[in-house]
Amino acid sequence: MDVYAWLDVRDDNERWGTVQMFAEEPEPEWTTGEAFDSRKLWDGDDFGAREIVSVDSDTFTYDRYTDTDHARDVLGQPRGELVDRFVCVGDTAGDEAGTRTRVEVYFDPIELSVRY
Repeated sequence: MDVYAWLDVRDDNERWGTVQMFAEEPEPEWTTGEAFDSRKLWDGDDFGAREIVSVDSDTFTYDRYTDTDHARDVLGQPRGELVDRFVCVGDTAGDEAGTRTRVEVYFDPIELSVRY
């Protein structure tokens, strides 16, 4: 399973977080699953900020692992990363063909410099 999270600035004063995951069961069925989601995390309009001048914290985290059981797996990240941890479900019992495969993302605090 590959998991990614990144930040980007939109409309000069919005901070968006995007998460993507790709899972592949190499054998016996070669089942794959992929998900992509992007959400607004911060809107400068709510605080009177006209523009995000800089992002002063990390903006990207990637991890990869091989799932060896049916339990949830916690992928803790080093201090200072965008993400504190990914919580992943790769394979599950039965023949659900990837419909329960998922990732939960827990972001670290994001530091911004803004212009009012």
